[in-house]
Parts: sequence; structure tokens; C-alpha cells
Amino acid sequence: MPRGENLKGKGGPGRPLGLQNKVTANLKEAIEQAFNILGGVNWLVKLAEEEPAAFASLLVKVLPKQLELSVDLDFRDRLSQAIDKARIANLRAVKPQSIVVDPIVN
Repeated sequence: MPRGENLKGKGGPGRPLGLQNKVTANLKEAIEQAFNILGGVNWLVKLAEEEPAAFASLLVKVLPKQLELSVDLDFRDRLSQAIDKARIANLRAVKPQSIVVDPIVN
């Protein structure tokens, strides 16, 4: 058989869309079992109280990225509004000064 001939034609059907591979599915099931054994939601609350950094790390991994983006954009909008208000307040606080022009001497 010439080189590359086995690549011609159609491949197999592969895994159906949306179906996880067996390792991922088994790992998720094991994590869920461990979560339930540890106490479920009560364990998460205890973790958040005793180890807030670990709890925050867990949240970052499971929350959707869109939520992170929307929070960031909301913060940037509020920060921009606060900066604008501070600039306006500074402009109002500045008293106009008279302008002195020196005569040009020849």
C-alpha cells in the first residue's frame, strides 16, 4: 500500500457531539462523589470561611468567563464615572485667574 493511502476516504463516525470522553466523565463523577462525602454545600461554606483563597480559586475555575468580563466592565464603567465626577469637581473648584500679558519690547 502506498504511503498515505490509508488517509484517503472517510474516517469513522467518532464520538457524538457533546459526549465527554470516559476519563473526563469518570473524573467528574469522582469529584461529585467526594463533594457529597465531604458534606456538599456545608463543606463549601466551611471552606469559604476557613480558606477564602482556596474557595476563590475554586470559583475562578468554575464560573463562566462571561461573568468575569461583565464584572470587569461594570467596574471599569463605575471607575470611569468616578474619575469624570472628580475632574468636574476639580474644574469647579479652580477659581479663574486674570491673565497678565507682558508688553513686547523692541
